[in-house]
Amino acid sequence: MIRRMTAGDQSVVLRLWLELVDHHRALDPDYPPVPGLPTTLARELERAARLESCRVLVADCEGHVRGFTIAEIEEGRQGDPPERGGCWIHELYVEPAFRQRGFATALVTRAEAFFAEHGGLRTAVRVESHNRASYRFWQRRGFVERARILEKST
Repeated sequence: MIRRMTAGDQSVVLRLWLELVDHHRALDPDYPPVPGLPTTLARELERAARLESCRVLVADCEGHVRGFTIAEIEEGRQGDPPERGGCWIHELYVEPAFRQRGFATALVTRAEAFFAEHGGLRTAVRVESHNRASYRFWQRRGFVERARILEKST
């Protein structure tokens, strides 16, 4: 079942998010470290849970959170009527033992439904360059590469 994160889910979602960061670090040894990461991510979850333009969705399997995504509609130009900004799927993670069961697809489908209900026109996701499986996942769902981000360590 896909549902919104509750306050009781927050510690599990934080753990999953930290697992996602560890997954990225395993794929890319140059993945940048972030001091105080658990505190920063906990604050971001609290912020996301408060916003009407954002949904933290969880994949609940028999009463246990096994995955999550963060879906957000950025604010666009103010006017009459106001325009919506871009739609972003900021994170998507399912515990390894629960992959290939449709949880990630269900999370994305629910996020896209949220965007559609609120007038979203375009959805974007950032995929780390070393995460080939994730890239294929998004391509199968109709996402295409539109830009590349190049970085240099200083």
